[in-house]
Amino acid sequence: MGLSGLTYIHKHVLVLFSIFFCVGCVTSKISEEENDDPPENDSEQIVTVRWAWIHGQESRSAPPFLQVTSLGTTTSSSGFGSPALTIELDLLADLPPTLALILVHCDRNWNPTRSIFIQDRSRLRATDFIVDPAPFTARNYDYSARITFPSSSNSVEIQRSGNYIARVVDYFYEDRVIAELRFFAVESTAGVGLQMESDFFESAWTEKAQEGLRAHVEVTPGLELFSLNFKAVHLIEQGKWDKPLVADEGSARKVPRKGDYRATWSPWYGS
Repeated sequence: MGLSGLTYIHKHVLVLFSIFFCVGCVTSKISEEENDDPPENDSEQIVTVRWAWIHGQESRSAPPFLQVTSLGTTTSSSGFGSPALTIELDLLADLPPTLALILVHCDRNWNPTRSIFIQDRSRLRATDFIVDPAPFTARNYDYSARITFPSSSNSVEIQRSGNYIARVVDYFYEDRVIAELRFFAVESTAGVGLQMESDFFESAWTEKAQEGLRAHVEVTPGLELFSLNFKAVHLIEQGKWDKPLVADEGSARKVPRKGDYRATWSPWYGS
């Protein structure tokens, strides 16, 4: 099991492993004239999400990691992640819903950042959803919706790495939240290596031999960074974005339960 690349978020290193699979839906584009006035009786419109996906632009199996360029540089981002992400929704509604996308920057615990300079609505909002009727044979939903960001059809520009919530809301009534999906904006700022080993011995932490796994992560900062800038390493099984395995300075003081993971943290200058 290897590592696809590296991410650096909120001065934390995020390592992704395992397999992610995301199912898409078949759509056909319908062109509609834009109208800034809410339709009649729209106050009674109820939209229910049957299913929602967020994935890399080019592949539905790509995890929701968006590449961003570091502030103060002109070099385009590279490494792990996709240059754009796509959101797809299957919806129950009486009429074609009018949707807007609002991106919310969060800290590593998914709490929204309280800064108007980071929560820039002019850069973190889009309305170019493609809403299509469900296929004739569909029975579980009425409409499908799709949006890609950043793209040439919207002005989304993500300048800061971190955790983000993609909030799908009603175009005319933004307090109506239809769906929330999580994704990560990442910068390639340090080298990282991951080694996975099997625990061949039965212990208090495993119920049978060879059940446990040991992951060794080594981070090598670039010349412009130092090891003191790294506060934690997060191991995330793909698809379980809110359940990271965390190694930080408090790991040694943690008393894990049987079946839970154990972590150690050994920062060194330059590695």
